[in-house]
Amino acid sequence: MIALLIGLVFAILVQLVQVQIVDHRFYEGWAEDQRVRSLVIADASRGKICDRNGHLLAGNAVMYSIEADLAYVVDVEKAAAALGVLLHEPNAHLKQLLRSDAPWVQIASPVSKQVGEQIISLGLSGITVRPLWVRKYPEGALASHVLGFCTVEITGFYGIEGFYDEQLRPEKVEWVGPVDLSSEQVPWDVVPVVLPQPGTDLVLTLDRTVQALAEEELARSVREYQAEGGTIIVMDPRTFEILA
Repeated sequence: MIALLIGLVFAILVQLVQVQIVDHRFYEGWAEDQRVRSLVIADASRGKICDRNGHLLAGNAVMYSIEADLAYVVDVEKAAAALGVLLHEPNAHLKQLLRSDAPWVQIASPVSKQVGEQIISLGLSGITVRPLWVRKYPEGALASHVLGFCTVEITGFYGIEGFYDEQLRPEKVEWVGPVDLSSEQVPWDVVPVVLPQPGTDLVLTLDRTVQALAEEELARSVREYQAEGGTIIVMDPRTFEILA
């Protein structure tokens, strides 16, 4: 019996040595992984593109995604009633979403800037209003072959948007912070975060007015001569800057 107890104590001591000394770094890292979580914050705006006189050729419009971290929604009835009025959604549907078994749900997306700001002003616990940036071209198709375009993820393709995508793209900030007992991220309104910086603005040598005239003349000439297409380049002979 004594030999059995001694053997048991020895086995426990060996296990303690294994955990506290040999595997110390492994368990320390595991515990840290359970306590914190990294999060990439990338909600700053993409850089603007302007012509030589500052006229906007490519900019951004903000819309919002309304989301809920269900572990922090204190009053489902209040939240559903308030959101229902602004989102024009049935109260029963919103309550069903807010009582979901999932840790996180998207309530509505995209919603207008006005509605998003109204929801922010309500200060509803557990409700996150996340900005969604949409690329806008206020001059329509003007210089579109030069500017290129952006995907839904606001990644540049072709033209200026594609070539200077790295410069136009907003800074990404990785935040590492605590999680609660259920391993859920602490809500945005509780955690101090470093906001990412917007992308770099670009000013082109193009002149919006000259570009519009060149495109009109090219379109007229293509129609008149029944050509498949054509090219017009307008350059300032003093500086060799491309105006259109």
